[in-house]
Amino acid sequence: MRESPFTLGSYLEDLHPDLARHFVSYASELMEPQVVGMGLRLEEWSDQRLSLLLPGRWKNRNAEGRTSLGVLASATEMGLRLFWQRHLFGLGGDLHFSELRVRWLEGQRVFPGENLNLRIEASALGVDEVLVSSQAQGPSQGQALECSWTLPWFNPRQQQVAEVEVVAQVKLLAALPAASTSARDNWDKAGRPQK
Repeated sequence: MRESPFTLGSYLEDLHPDLARHFVSYASELMEPQVVGMGLRLEEWSDQRLSLLLPGRWKNRNAEGRTSLGVLASATEMGLRLFWQRHLFGLGGDLHFSELRVRWLEGQRVFPGENLNLRIEASALGVDEVLVSSQAQGPSQGQALECSWTLPWFNPRQQQVAEVEVVAQVKLLAALPAASTSARDNWDKAGRPQK
């Protein structure tokens, strides 16, 4: 637990997945001070999918009554960090953001007070591809792999209302286990890589 609350979150997930989501939601507010008070809640958190709920509370709105672009950017950054933390933590990996660009989609309306939902999805193959490519550029080369994603935000009617373009660098500090390219398959219950 000393290294990261994600260690305990990973352990709790095996025992009680709902408790793990609540714990990680709470711990994230402590680790990411820019999201304190937003009321973010993890709806789903798995190796291939993350769903993050952003309540339509007044603190998250701008002067026009619309969800603030800064709030969407901060929530997206936290959501993407949570998603990749599951894969990078046991490998001593890190994710550094270099660019976030938020835009509302034309013709889609968000009513004041509406909750929004960020959805991040990646296939197991896509995750492993990033990890293997990152390792190829990894510690021996001193380089990070630059990745880009376009992440959607949805309103309660399941219409995409915004998207965030993200550019980040993924860096692994430890080698992937030889038997498997999936980092999470090689964690013990305490979130440490197995030998």
